[in-house]
Amino acid sequence: MSSRLFLSQNLTRRPDENFEDEPMTTKEKFVPYIENVVFALVCAAIAYFQSGTPVNPVIFFDFNYVYIGTMGLLYGKRQAVIAMTLSTVILLYCLMRDGANFFALAYMPEHILHFISYLFTATVMGYFADSRKYERMSADWQHKTDMEKYEFLKGKFEEDEKVKDRLYRQILNSDDSIGRLYSIIRRLDSVAVENVFTQSASVVAEILGTYDIALYVVGTKHRYLRQKVRMGEMSAREPRSIRVADRGYMARLVENHELYVNRELVKDTPDIAAPIVYNDETIAVIEIFGMTFEQWSLNSQNLLLVTTRLIATAMGRAYMYESDTFGNRYIEGTRFLKEDAFREIENELAERGKMQGGLMTAEIEIEQGGMSDAEMDERISPVIRAEDFVGLRGNSLCILLPDADEKVADMVEERLEKHGVKVKGRKVTEKI
Repeated sequence: MSSRLFLSQNLTRRPDENFEDEPMTTKEKFVPYIENVVFALVCAAIAYFQSGTPVNPVIFFDFNYVYIGTMGLLYGKRQAVIAMTLSTVILLYCLMRDGANFFALAYMPEHILHFISYLFTATVMGYFADSRKYERMSADWQHKTDMEKYEFLKGKFEEDEKVKDRLYRQILNSDDSIGRLYSIIRRLDSVAVENVFTQSASVVAEILGTYDIALYVVGTKHRYLRQKVRMGEMSAREPRSIRVADRGYMARLVENHELYVNRELVKDTPDIAAPIVYNDETIAVIEIFGMTFEQWSLNSQNLLLVTTRLIATAMGRAYMYESDTFGNRYIEGTRFLKEDAFREIENELAERGKMQGGLMTAEIEIEQGGMSDAEMDERISPVIRAEDFVGLRGNSLCILLPDADEKVADMVEERLEKHGVKVKGRKVTEKI
């Protein structure tokens, strides 16, 4: 439906055609009638105590006018007419009780004017109440019509924005694809392994236009995957550790280096997953969630494959640099980081926490207790994960556990004590 047709249909509606009053409850429906009857009984009682007349003999005022006017102002014309009818009955009863003839009253001008004044009062008061009611209905109708127009125009605007962004990206990619690839390569141009992992998720998100991404590193013997980086709410719900054998598509990713596309829309499974292969071995896996219909295309799959190759190249450079500078970064004969290298890891994890909206890290300070560095490494290595770090801070030896909460810290602490390593203290913080 075009916007002109939509607006014309709404402008031709009448308030009473499309916007009726809300349905009344039983109480709201019958209360006016009950009040009307009660008020009529009160007026009848007043007439009784005034010697059988509704007109007060002292001030010469008919209390039925108050009755009719009140019901008209409160509830509108219908209740005003009912009040007028009951007031007429009260007046007729009082007149006939005093000896007047019912048919003779039609020829007495003073009584005819009295009845006409009842009718006039009911009509005027009912008109005022009903006019206010219709004004409210008209205002409600105008408000609802304006809201419909607003929602329609808002939807059109958001749809046009999406189309504009998609066309912009297509023009940008077609006219300046080399420059775009170069900017991606520059962001991955780092010699720090942790930074390459962080930038990998960010680059994939920018290329594909989706921001629910999880990056897993492959463990030894290709049996388990450990979550390294995540972006978005859907990826945050994914498990931190995955057993390859539990997911059929994961075995094909890791062993056969195949791209996985969730064409069957299997629940709790990524939309697309791709391996990062280095030296003919899968070192990591990228999973993407929450893709729109337009993103399920061969172009998106090809972009993801090209990006994973770029990431693999960057990973290779980072691994080679780490191998060449091993002696400068680690204490000789151990996997303990020197103080500067340990501080760099902390800074990189802080950057990752900012990117993904938070990262829990646990830090455990341990006592060396006269043991050599090599002996400590022998005791600590079986306890911690491959993704954890051990390094110096001042004169203390610390274990840094990325993506770990109090429960994980308790478990590691228990394992350390079983291996004869004393814990001096610990802290769990969230890097944002």
